[in-house]
Amino acid sequence: GRPLCVHDFPIEDVVPCLADKNMVPTAFRRAHLPVYEMHQDGTSEPYGNILELRAAKTRHFLTEIASWPEIGGYYAVRYEDLIRDGTKSMLEDIMKITGIGDGPLPPECNPAKPQPELLGKRNVPKEMKAWILDHMDKDAERLLGYA
Repeated sequence: GRPLCVHDFPIEDVVPCLADKNMVPTAFRRAHLPVYEMHQDGTSEPYGNILELRAAKTRHFLTEIASWPEIGGYYAVRYEDLIRDGTKSMLEDIMKITGIGDGPLPPECNPAKPQPELLGKRNVPKEMKAWILDHMDKDAERLLGYA
């Protein structure tokens, strides 16, 4: 196969290929160093912006990976739905899907409560919102359930 880089990406699909701990100050490092994915269409070109990467990742996860027979299915979860509704129904769904049970959650399970008051509270500058609306891939967003 092709030579691999960090996180088992092919050499031409990420920048930087080799981890250089001096690139990121220690205070800003987490478990991994930043890796920037390139187009995986053979061009190895960078995405024009973060929304192009988001659209590519969305399509990959919701169409390509979901069709792999060895995966057996997937359960897409939107963060804002968890904030609005809490995690109880998601955990119950996972119990059913995995065959663990079809009843109430076990007592040791402590689902997060709904927090709808948090939704829509982030102050997004008008210019940023306009840029996002202008650059987002509406078809990819529809795959996530956004209109």
